[in-house]
Amino acid sequence: MLKSYKDKSKNKPYIIVEISDKIMVNIMKKVRQILNIDSLHKNNIMGENVTVAVLDTGIYNHPDFGERIIKYKDFVNGKTAIYDDEGHGTHVTGILAGDGKMSNGFFKGIAPKSDIVSLKVLDKRGIGKEDNVISGIW
Repeated sequence: MLKSYKDKSKNKPYIIVEISDKIMVNIMKKVRQILNIDSLHKNNIMGENVTVAVLDTGIYNHPDFGERIIKYKDFVNGKTAIYDDEGHGTHVTGILAGDGKMSNGFFKGIAPKSDIVSLKVLDKRGIGKEDNVISGIW
């Protein structure tokens, strides 16, 4: 367990972090079971003819997305080139639509054959304006 607390004995303002040896579990495997993803994939339900839209920090042109990024729009900085200056948008898109190419299929997303629309509405700190999010939805 990760605990942080102020050092009260000396009244110092810094934070001390204590890390215990408790076991951590990769929850993504459990989520795949709960959503029955492997069964869907075995029945060739892979997101073909489906488009997923991710409103986040952008997207890195990762090999797991191939040529499936069909639209990208930057509502934060107005850039036209695809980028993700924080990484979270790419991570979320990988969970949704990564085809697992770079991991020999081990890290395959929920809909690995879906097309991708990436709308950058959050900045490099993961912060965004409400009007950018609304514009991304419309």
